[in-house]
Amino acid sequence: MKKLFPVALSISLLSGCGTIDRGHVQREWSNTFRELGIVPLFPPREDVYVGDVYAYSFDPNGEDAEAAMKDAWYDPLSTDQKKIQRLIGMNSRLTHIDLEEDALTEYKKRPSFPQTSSDYNDIAGNPALAAAEENVLKESALVTSLEAPITAAKVALKESEDKLLAATRSNDDAAKTVAAAEAKLTEGKARTVDTSKEKALLTTAKAEQRDAFDAVSAAQYKVDTSSNSPQPVKDAAALELQTAKRALSLADLKVTRANEDLTARSAEKVDTTDLESDLATKKKDKDDKAAALIAATRKKEDDATALTQVTATQTPRIAAEQVKLEKAKAIQQAIAEAGAKMLYNQPHDETADVFNGKAIPDQEKLLKPRINRLRLVAFPEFSTVSVTSGGLSALVPVEALNLGVNISASDVKTVSVKIPAAESYSVSLDSALSKIFIDNKNTQLNPTIENTFAWASPQYPGAKSPRYVYLRVITEVYYARAMDVGIFATTTFGARGSVQTPIAPATSGEGLKVNSNPSSTSQMDDILHNISQSQSVPGGSVQIVSQNASSIGIRRVFDRPIAIGFRGLIITFDADSRKVVGSLAVDGSSTPTFMRNNLQ
Repeated sequence: MKKLFPVALSISLLSGCGTIDRGHVQREWSNTFRELGIVPLFPPREDVYVGDVYAYSFDPNGEDAEAAMKDAWYDPLSTDQKKIQRLIGMNSRLTHIDLEEDALTEYKKRPSFPQTSSDYNDIAGNPALAAAEENVLKESALVTSLEAPITAAKVALKESEDKLLAATRSNDDAAKTVAAAEAKLTEGKARTVDTSKEKALLTTAKAEQRDAFDAVSAAQYKVDTSSNSPQPVKDAAALELQTAKRALSLADLKVTRANEDLTARSAEKVDTTDLESDLATKKKDKDDKAAALIAATRKKEDDATALTQVTATQTPRIAAEQVKLEKAKAIQQAIAEAGAKMLYNQPHDETADVFNGKAIPDQEKLLKPRINRLRLVAFPEFSTVSVTSGGLSALVPVEALNLGVNISASDVKTVSVKIPAAESYSVSLDSALSKIFIDNKNTQLNPTIENTFAWASPQYPGAKSPRYVYLRVITEVYYARAMDVGIFATTTFGARGSVQTPIAPATSGEGLKVNSNPSSTSQMDDILHNISQSQSVPGGSVQIVSQNASSIGIRRVFDRPIAIGFRGLIITFDADSRKVVGSLAVDGSSTPTFMRNNLQ
């Protein structure tokens, strides 16, 4: 299929003062589509496909049909023209020629170009978007420059806090070091001198003194008992006594010296000079660390004060510029969302082809982009038509048209209908003709189709003699997935007498339910309340998508694409001779109907 884009097909529907003739919606819808060389479908509907065949008792491209669609109902027209006016749109589908496989085969052989990248618009550039982006960068830079003093103050405060933490830890460590040095000095001062050696020497000396004393006593005894002994014995005893006394004197001297050494050793003290020097060094380091802690504390307090002051000064300025920045971003986003940098994927089927719904075999996966989607179409904007708001309900549900507000006909100046996106698919005339005729001259009908045409002939009485039946074979169909409706007020949507808030249509057949609210506020207030409140309707949804004081935008999105027009060929069949009469007419030529007729 082919898809239509917001170079959108649009129709403006006028309502309000004056009398609008019956059939105007269909007539204007049809004429505007005819300007594009497309046979219109009214009302748009899903159930129209390539291969459908419709039968007519009048020539759809004839002068009478053209007059019936160009002139108002019941204006001076011929009897035949009036009959055609009543019959337009009343024809049922006669049959369907199976062309699905033909379409699949043809599209497998047709090119499928690479998808457009989402940034394709950048190739051509977008001055508005570029200017908006530049403005955002400018405002962002200004906000950043205003935030810079605060950022710098925060950095300075963080650095001073880190230094204060380090100084605190260093001061604590120095205090612990001083305490340890003081403990060592105290322990050193309390320590006594080791006199164990001196005491041992004294004990030994005293033992030797006792032994010498005993020797003197023994020698004295010998002298005392040797008085009657011979002289040599007396001399030996006297010599022994003399020797013992000398030994005792030496022992007494050793004891005296040992006592002196012990006394002198006991009088000695432990040397704590090194400990005292180490303590003094550590105390000085601790004083330095304490001074650094005081300086770090003051620095941190000064930086905190500076941050408070600069924050108080800069915050209002930043807030004001933030508002400007947000506005600049909103403008940038609005431009981007308007299509400058947005490209949405076309609906497609990931597993099956769209012509007969069969799964795409793995060996044909490279053909998927050719057969899993319809083909895109672009419609231009075109003419304005005038209809009643009641006629518009053929295109948009009345509950959506009412917008929850009782808008009278006098409130509305024009109603514009746009088709923002559309698609199509087709088969070649050659494929269609090969199914209808069995000869190269396209005069001999396929027997099955001939029987169907012959059966249909009596079903369309009243044709001129000879009795021709005009058979329209559709070879290309245009589909839309959404319709945008813009309602424009005569002045503005002002105060109103009552408001109706739509509720989803009841399933019990009770019709549309409404809640009344006799408030005296304006209609636009109620419309604003309903903005973005989507309403479910069978097969799709209706949503208000835009508004201002004098216009409202509605979008109806369909669950499935609906046919809005087609192209094909017209076969003139003689009901009496059961033969094709005259040449085949291409239906929906690019040449508008009224111009084609004038050229004939």
